[in-house]
Amino acid sequence: MNKKKLYVFDVEGTIEVQKGWEGIPIDRIRELKSEGFIIYIVGAYDALSPVTTEFTNGWHGGDKIESLEWLSGLHPDVEEKVYFGDRDWDKWATEQAGWDFVWAKDFDSFMS
Repeated sequence: MNKKKLYVFDVEGTIEVQKGWEGIPIDRIRELKSEGFIIYIVGAYDALSPVTTEFTNGWHGGDKIESLEWLSGLHPDVEEKVYFGDRDWDKWATEQAGWDFVWAKDFDSFMS
């Protein structure tokens, strides 16, 4: 991997962690982590924790914007900051924090 990448994922509607959930397969996120991507979860972490605790909860402060700004401060040397989500609010908050936003449904095309 040429540049450091910080990828943050919403949970519900974004990550497929159990049968019946739509979204990005959790195994694909595991692959990214093993490839050296910095991975955080910001969202309904409690919905994910019964399935896996291998991803760090990036929720910090009162809202998503504060959380993304906090993560930016923890990783000032990354060259790419991307939030994957499924709602208009996710997109708005991500843009307010100065991050790139990718719809969960567009994950595969973004990664190719």
